[in-house]
Amino acid sequence: MIHPTRKCASTLLLLCTALFLCSCSLLEIRDQTETVEKTITFKGSVDVAIDTDARVYAALLYVDAGTARWVGEFGIGRSGRFQFYALPGDYAIAAFADENGDKIYQFEEPATYAADADGKPRIFTVGGGEKIKLDPIVLEGPLDNVSQYNVVPELSKATQNIGVQATLDDAIFSDDYAAMGMWRPLDFLGEVGGGLFMLQPFSPDKTPVIFVHGINGDPRNFREVVAGLDTERFQPWVFYYPSGVRLNMASDFLVKAVNQLEVQHGFDHFFVVAHSMGGLMARSFVKGYYESDHTADLAFFMTINSPIGGLGSARQGVEHSPIVVPAWRDLATGSDFIQEMEQWQWPDETPYHLVFSYQDGDASDGLVALESQLPRYLQQQAIRLYGYNAGHASILREPQFVSDLNEILIGGLDALGR
Repeated sequence: MIHPTRKCASTLLLLCTALFLCSCSLLEIRDQTETVEKTITFKGSVDVAIDTDARVYAALLYVDAGTARWVGEFGIGRSGRFQFYALPGDYAIAAFADENGDKIYQFEEPATYAADADGKPRIFTVGGGEKIKLDPIVLEGPLDNVSQYNVVPELSKATQNIGVQATLDDAIFSDDYAAMGMWRPLDFLGEVGGGLFMLQPFSPDKTPVIFVHGINGDPRNFREVVAGLDTERFQPWVFYYPSGVRLNMASDFLVKAVNQLEVQHGFDHFFVVAHSMGGLMARSFVKGYYESDHTADLAFFMTINSPIGGLGSARQGVEHSPIVVPAWRDLATGSDFIQEMEQWQWPDETPYHLVFSYQDGDASDGLVALESQLPRYLQQQAIRLYGYNAGHASILREPQFVSDLNEILIGGLDALGR
């Protein structure tokens, strides 16, 4: 029998070898992963000092040669907090009250910006890796004068894809794009974007179920699961993200996306089902969601074959691979990310269902050891455990699991009295 740790290490070596077969160069992959590691974090808040029922947005603007490109926005909730991720460059931070509901700033609408000592828009010049905490900016009314910058809307594709309807046959969900998301995340964000997609028109009478894929995965991994879903009671949504990025970047975006759709559609509860590394990332989403200005209840949560205890192969990759995928740093056994998730107290209001699998004669699912799928603290948090004799990825195609999952989800609705 091959020891599960050796299996994981072998998998990692195969992935590294695949780099040399990739159409792009090794240097290009290294440049992209290193650039992602330089991501800057902006955190701040908006104090709304006017009487308005309008949705307030914070905006991230990339400043270059007299043009301010509107590259990010964040809907402000009760706490006023916002957060942005950015690559090195020059940035300004602004906020406005969207009084006509078109999500586009009009000159007569209340607006403000982070200012320098002279009262002009403050330009943050950042080189990489900084975590910038801004003083609160106060929204008091329309601006007296318009900025000297020409503002051009240029929201990311991922932001534009929040709530967009798609099908699992769409080209963006291909294996090539999934691999791009792992090895060349910047190309993925530029060409595909990712986002939170609906697989059918929104219905206020159906419960959203968000499916979250793992590393090197894509929403098509859930094809059989989605096909087996009771679509009279559920509406499937899929979260698509570049799986090579740091996990908190993906989970924070998902928080933002769910918050935005709550405001847009007014649903009051939703479910989350996550596979593999997606389960580890989605646990971070739960933490961030409950710390956000959420309005809906996360009424059901499930992880499937997730390496909650980390992967030794990811640790070896961080220590020895010539190229380190940023996600490996969080996925590695003993990482700061995993320790934070272990120390965090799971919210009692969200029922947690834990699915694990194994293969005959092996204490793993072929990739993730049972000890990583089933750490003791996780067993204590879960309201129920489900075990299957199945492979790491093939479990999502296992007819018995597909049937069971639909029944488990229906049971989750029944528990809500729906």
